[in-house]
Amino acid sequence: MQGKISIDLAQIRSGKFPRIRFGFGLRFRFGFGLRFWFGFSLRFRFGFSLRFWFGFSLRFRFGFSLRFRFG
Repeated sequence: MQGKISIDLAQIRSGKFPRIRFGFGLRFRFGFGLRFWFGFSLRFRFGFSLRFWFGFSLRFRFGFSLRFRFG
């Protein structure tokens, strides 16, 4: 990905691509990349950590307390 961007920038500097496409590409790349990365990482981090913490703590608490009480 990094190499592709540097090649694109070099081609744009030499004037092979029109500026409109460059602007659209950057907006698309950064917009999509940021939305994708932040959305995915936040959803993954919060979703996974919350599910993991609540699921694990609840299962552990209830399982342990039930086993301790009735066992």
